[in-house]
Amino acid sequence: MTEVLLHLCVTSGKGCGDTLPGMHRILLAALAVALVLAPPAAAQAPEVRINEFHYDNDGIDGGEAIELAGPAGMDLTGWQVVLYNGNGGAVYDTRTLSGPIPGSGFLVLEYPVNGIQNGAPDGIVLADSAGNVVDALSYEGSFTAVGGPADGRVLEDIGVEEGSSTPVGHSLQLVDGTWTGPLESTFGAANTPGGGEEPPPQTPPVCDADGATPISDIQGSGFSSPLQGDQVETEGVVVGDFQGSDGLNGVFIQDPVGDGNSATSEGLFVFDPDGPALDEGDVVRVRGTVDEFFGLTQVDEVDGLTICDEDVALPAPTALDLPTEGPLDRERLEGMLIVGEDPLAATETRLTDDFGEIRLAEGGPLVNPTEVVDPGPGARELADSNAARSIILDDASNERDPMPVPFIAPQDTVRRGDTVSELTGVLSFGFGSYRVQPTEPVDFAVVNPRPPAPAPVGGDVRAASYNVLNYFTTLGERGADTPEELERQEAKIVAGIEGLDAAVVALQEIENDDGRSTRNLVDALNEAAGEQRWAAVPEPANSTEGDAIANAIIYRPGEVRRVGESTALVDPAFDNAREPVAQIFQSRRERFAVISNHFKSKGCGGATGANADQGDGAGCFDADRTEQARALVGFVDELEAGRGGRTGVLVLGDLNSYAMEAPIDVLREAGLVDLLAQVPETDRYSFVFDGAEGRLDHAFANRSFAEAVTGATIWHTNADEPDAFQYTGPEEFYAPDAFRGSDHDPALVGIQNRGRPGGR
Repeated sequence: MTEVLLHLCVTSGKGCGDTLPGMHRILLAALAVALVLAPPAAAQAPEVRINEFHYDNDGIDGGEAIELAGPAGMDLTGWQVVLYNGNGGAVYDTRTLSGPIPGSGFLVLEYPVNGIQNGAPDGIVLADSAGNVVDALSYEGSFTAVGGPADGRVLEDIGVEEGSSTPVGHSLQLVDGTWTGPLESTFGAANTPGGGEEPPPQTPPVCDADGATPISDIQGSGFSSPLQGDQVETEGVVVGDFQGSDGLNGVFIQDPVGDGNSATSEGLFVFDPDGPALDEGDVVRVRGTVDEFFGLTQVDEVDGLTICDEDVALPAPTALDLPTEGPLDRERLEGMLIVGEDPLAATETRLTDDFGEIRLAEGGPLVNPTEVVDPGPGARELADSNAARSIILDDASNERDPMPVPFIAPQDTVRRGDTVSELTGVLSFGFGSYRVQPTEPVDFAVVNPRPPAPAPVGGDVRAASYNVLNYFTTLGERGADTPEELERQEAKIVAGIEGLDAAVVALQEIENDDGRSTRNLVDALNEAAGEQRWAAVPEPANSTEGDAIANAIIYRPGEVRRVGESTALVDPAFDNAREPVAQIFQSRRERFAVISNHFKSKGCGGATGANADQGDGAGCFDADRTEQARALVGFVDELEAGRGGRTGVLVLGDLNSYAMEAPIDVLREAGLVDLLAQVPETDRYSFVFDGAEGRLDHAFANRSFAEAVTGATIWHTNADEPDAFQYTGPEEFYAPDAFRGSDHDPALVGIQNRGRPGGR
């Protein structure tokens, strides 16, 4: 306690004796005396220092300058050299620095004639970008600085000075730790005599820079190299070793010093599949041809590579600060060692086992623009924002289906929202995207664990929708290719449906085969339940469905019973989509219809006119989906009127439209209630495309029936998962559970029984 109080009293500059009890005052006094009498700690030489300066000479005071010495390549952006007038102690000049210390290890700041004062006394202060004083001195006398970074500090006289008789071309220099001179100036080189104060060794050393083309000249300040097609010889230290047929067949090298121009990259890929084995920290000189390989600047056709040094220190990684302002903000770092400045969240994990990549985003997973804003300028702006704050984490290979699968393991998934901090690697470009090839292990923190069950929705009976991702009993078509794959696919779908604990499930993407696949799924559900718990709604007699996939409905006869026959919405609007299928059910006290839907996809094959992509974020066939929504509204009206306007109606399924798009507007404007709007915004998604989440799967109710709905949720078992856990993934990743049974998340609605048994 006394040590703490002493620290507070001393550092605050306030008297504290009257505030302490007697014994503490005695201890405080003793400690204060000890502090005063203790010898000062040995001062450590600063990493960057004032090394030489000139301010006065015979005749006109020309060639005035200040030299700083420090590690070559160290970035001094934001540092300041501040000049003080000893007559009053005020600041009279401030020079703010930008860029690195040159390769010589010396940065020379030139001043105009009489730019550095020669009155008695004056001072020079070096401060870092945070305003901390790094080095300070005065000449021709000591004084106390007023204002600026050294405010209140005594600037100590260095003991030597220049005068009006000092020869031109001389300066004051720090030699062997002592200021001396005037001596013949050595600006830009080591001070003399005796070798002077050598700068810290360059890290890492290079081979022999003579005749080498700087990497920054090869990269240029644009997207393509100005030297494309030229043969060059260049040098750098290996910062990313990705040799071998299972890698990128080359290495990334980086100029450890650079040219000080932040618009040009200091890194470069060397494609040399037959080259010598290299390691990170090797300094190499390479001769080859400059090439743009699908947007990545590289040297290939290597006909000379020399290892000049080994095991040298790597340049400090440059911060990759997302969001970036534009592609050039990334291009200037291409090939360089970088580090993520902020935690980055996984926003798409689907392709991990396919291409060894995970899309990351600053600030959390991306949201599809038209999920939250209307199609048009706002959606385009949000799409640009998504691109600016996301980047791909790659596995440093061009392998398809890499083994082992990077970043995940059979019992260790990475889900969307999980984060990685201080991601370190080389920034490269390929397949149309900038990507980080990691050079250090990547460790994700679990932020979005697997939910073991859906959130509670209440009610006496539940209804759900589930897109079953091409569940085909006909093998080799759109679903499973073998009996074993079908068994694996089926087990996951069964686990997902059972986990929903719903009395009615609307299915999408099930094979259109006269109901055979639907009945097969029901058999599998009953086998898993150990009883005849499930039944299939027969295909509608009026259906004209001709698509390879269809909508279907299954139910639990022990909880609800069918009322009448099923029916399909036969309308020209669905000529390029799946006909909606409806069935009325009776629970103990509630009668309601369930419609299973699957609108036209956003794919652009055959899209023309109003159905072509309008560039507003809604994708292709938005016009047809809007007509399908209008036809669906009429179908809802017919079903509701079938009971004198008293039948509840649930619209479930994959509408292939996000929440702010025109088809969903049609449903809302018709008075249908968006049941999933009550889901918390961060959980309001069912599908992920290109890293962005949104709702393609919806749940609506007619207004009177919405009063019976007690809750709605989306169970995130699929969209957040890598498809390595799908039935088509590697054998060791498979488990017969609900996770990655599809690419769509199922939705669930709770319904409260009202009225008297048998109806209302």
